[in-house]
Amino acid sequence: MLARKINLSTFTLTEHCELNHPQAKVNNISATQNTETFSYTSKPIEKYTYNYMPIVLEGSGAPWVEENLCILSKLKMLVLHLWKLIIV
Repeated sequence: MLARKINLSTFTLTEHCELNHPQAKVNNISATQNTETFSYTSKPIEKYTYNYMPIVLEGSGAPWVEENLCILSKLKMLVLHLWKLIIV
């Protein structure tokens, strides 16, 4: 199966944080219904919330890491450029 693109209606970039952080959110991941759940805490990175974020999926349906990092990098550059235009 070939890679494909989907759009997330809203995407917020997050980073790992300690549980006692005021914005901490506990996230649970489970591979299947019958496996153990892995938990981690994260907080949003405020400047990086996008509407209709494109996500590229591999043929297996998993996110294509390198391509999605490339898209995110381009979006960050665009946001920084727009901020400079607004401030000037």
